[in-house]
Amino acid sequence: MANQQAEFEQMLIALTGNDNALRKQAEDAYNQALNDPVWVVQALVEVGCNSANSAASNVAFVMLRKLLVRKNDAFDRCDENVQNHVKQSLINFFGSTETKLLRRACASCISNLAVKLSSDGKNAWPELWELLMNAMQSNDTAPELRASCCLIFGQVASFLAGAYLRPHLGTILGALSSCLMIGHG
Repeated sequence: MANQQAEFEQMLIALTGNDNALRKQAEDAYNQALNDPVWVVQALVEVGCNSANSAASNVAFVMLRKLLVRKNDAFDRCDENVQNHVKQSLINFFGSTETKLLRRACASCISNLAVKLSSDGKNAWPELWELLMNAMQSNDTAPELRASCCLIFGQVASFLAGAYLRPHLGTILGALSSCLMIGHG
């Protein structure tokens, strides 16, 4: 499995390379891997959250974001344990990474997944909203993390305003206000 994961990471890196023939091979290999979307989702999360190579992590998050759109069913095919692992891994990485580019790439995955999970009016990811609210309201949250929390709210607001966010607008506005006031008071 570790060898397969390492090969997958190298394929992701090749997707961004300048060599057209190598990139084409990597595209073909990725498209072939998509025959097992559950494995691909798991592999992208592992590379995105655990790779020592920031370029590989970034590509993994970009590709994962595409699999987490509402119309794609790759995440839906995952069993509950895998879905929970994906959600928790994204939250953990988002809260712990200090690399701005990777936090933003992870934030985009989180946003897409949040819309996918909450667009029918149910709160299918309560841990996410709790994390975002707490991070935005805490005086101890790094400004970069607070800004990324605002980015997630900005990305999901147009999709979830009526479904989930409307009942929480007061809390969200308070958190945004707190976010803006911290460091300026």
